[in-house]
Amino acid sequence: LDRNATMKTRLTTLTWRGSASVDPRFSAAMLPWSIADIRNHESYVTLSVGVEDGVLAAYNTDFELQFEHKLRYILGYCRVIVKQEKGKKNADFLMPKATSTRPQPITIGNDNVAEIFGPEFGLVYLLKNPHDPLLHIHFYECEKYEQVGWVSFLIKAMELGKCKPSRH
Repeated sequence: LDRNATMKTRLTTLTWRGSASVDPRFSAAMLPWSIADIRNHESYVTLSVGVEDGVLAAYNTDFELQFEHKLRYILGYCRVIVKQEKGKKNADFLMPKATSTRPQPITIGNDNVAEIFGPEFGLVYLLKNPHDPLLHIHFYECEKYEQVGWVSFLIKAMELGKCKPSRH
C-alpha cells in the first residue's frame, strides 16, 4: 500500500476522542464543558491526520479514510496544552488567564494559535457544515505537544496561503 499516493503531506498520529454537536450560538467560554463532555464518552480512536489541498483528512491504522473536513468549514481551532504545577497535570480544562485580572476565553500562543489548558495535549476545532444548522466540535488528544503543533501549523499555513497544496 503506497501511503504517498493519497496524501503527500506528513501525517501525524492523534487519538480522536470524538465530536459533539453544539448550538450555533456556541461561545469560547463553553469550550471546556464541551471538551469534557466528549472525553466522558471514553472513545479512543487512533488516526493519522494530515492537511492537504485545503482539507484535513483522518485515516485509520489500515490507511482507510475515516473523514475529511474542508478547512473553509473550520470556523476556529485551538491547541490544548498541558500546564503542570508541582509535577501534576490539570484534571480539568481551564481557560488561561491573560495579564489582566479578567479571565480570557482562550489565549493566543507565540505563533498566534489559540490555546486552552487541559489534562492532555490536543487539538480542538469547530466545524460548520453548510448543510447542517448545528456546529460540531472535534477533539483529538496526543502524547506530545509537537504532534498537535504540527497539525495546527499546517492548518494555519494553509489558511494564510503560505503552504502550497500539492496537486494530484
